[in-house]
Amino acid sequence: MGNYFVKQEKTLVIIRGLPGSGKTTMANNIKNSKPLGYAMIISLDDYFTHDNYYIFDPRKLNDAHIFTQKRTEEAMKDNINMIILDNNNVRMWECKIYVNLALKYGYQIVILETDTPWRFDTEILLEKTNKASNIKYMNRLKRRWEEDFTVENILKSKEPWNMKET
Repeated sequence: MGNYFVKQEKTLVIIRGLPGSGKTTMANNIKNSKPLGYAMIISLDDYFTHDNYYIFDPRKLNDAHIFTQKRTEEAMKDNINMIILDNNNVRMWECKIYVNLALKYGYQIVILETDTPWRFDTEILLEKTNKASNIKYMNRLKRRWEEDFTVENILKSKEPWNMKET
């Protein structure tokens, strides 16, 4: 893995990928390399993990997003050197709150995507994920996958329920 982190600055690393595509492995590799000192991984999955058991409840997804956003902001308030966001991050608007927090607290932003050979192979992704993913969910994520994922484009993005021009 290349050295994506040159300066000793506070960094938010946004990792994107479908479930089972290697996001958590990538996040752990970055954290374990500790190129800038202390790193913290924050994942939506943390909300659904209790005593090392992952129990996904789609009815609690909104609460999980709020939990993840609050943890990210608290880590930034604590000046954690590197925060690694390990979520699917399929659509740009999903990352907008994290990008805005990074800008507010003076973090540089690095966006990485998984590059495993199976990253869009539904069958292999379903085999690799130990979560309650199903083929409909995985295919929906694949259909929603957005390209040209830059900070500028994220800041211009809008939630689907807020698509009116301003």
